[in-house]
Amino acid sequence: MSLRTRLLLTLGLTLALLWSMAAAWLMRDLEAQFVETLDQRLAQSARMVAGLMAQLPEEVWLEADQRALSIPPIEGLACQVHSPRGEIMARTHTNLETILAAGERGHAYREENGVTWRVFTYERGGLTITTADRMDERNQLLAEVFKVAVVPFAVALLGSMVALWFGVVRGLAPLSRLRRSLGRRHAEALAPLPTRGLPRELRPLVETLNGLLARIEEAIQREQRFTNDAAHEFKTPLTAIKTHLQVAQRV
Repeated sequence: MSLRTRLLLTLGLTLALLWSMAAAWLMRDLEAQFVETLDQRLAQSARMVAGLMAQLPEEVWLEADQRALSIPPIEGLACQVHSPRGEIMARTHTNLETILAAGERGHAYREENGVTWRVFTYERGGLTITTADRMDERNQLLAEVFKVAVVPFAVALLGSMVALWFGVVRGLAPLSRLRRSLGRRHAEALAPLPTRGLPRELRPLVETLNGLLARIEEAIQREQRFTNDAAHEFKTPLTAIKTHLQVAQRV
């Protein structure tokens, strides 16, 4: 595995892990705030209904039938009002008596026919107001929020990977140039490599290579001098032998 590939994998996986952890932390915090906001919406709706009921004359809502005090359905929200005697005074849905039944004050979860509801019960002036919304609608809305929130993280992660790739390629460019320079050299080329313009981290390596080239060149020069001297030493005895042979042939 090349150094470039190793760097890209190591740094890329590290960036992906960090971005994933940040995204998970944000999503968890976002979900908690989302649930809290919707719970507050339930509570505020119950208090608003209690305030409206308190403004009606007592004889009106004591004598009114269910149709007269039927609350117009609110999108994504159900509501039911009970009198101090437990009778239903007003409601938005006629098929949710079990879900909207008066219970303990505060938030709770209730389930009917496989559908889970988030419920809030509030008491004021003897009246019990229960509001509820469906958990599947909450989850669907939360999923939409997550999709919107994930897009910036995905774009940021992709941008980080692209920037990382360009950064690694650019950072290793001097090393690539050095490799190409060494590859183009002939075997006899022992001139020192240029250090001008090299990053500070590569200069010790190039200086070491230049020192090695200088020692190789010196060793080659010593071998050449030894060869020349040896040739000269062998040349004199050979000449003498040749002279004696020529004299012997004449005799």
